[in-house]
Amino acid sequence: MNGITGKEIRWAIYSILVKQKEKQEYQSQRMSSLQKVVILQGMAVIVLGISVIIFKQCLL
Repeated sequence: MNGITGKEIRWAIYSILVKQKEKQEYQSQRMSSLQKVVILQGMAVIVLGISVIIFKQCLL
């Protein structure tokens, strides 16, 4: 511990915490964009299903 001040230790802890927070924010952003993709895919499947049903009704 010779030569290391309390200020340096606090700075090191602070920078570690900031990096962890940035990582969490990045992961939550990635998660929300993944959720958007899943929702859009679900909507596309529903729209496709409805249009197939309508198309079959028109053919009958």
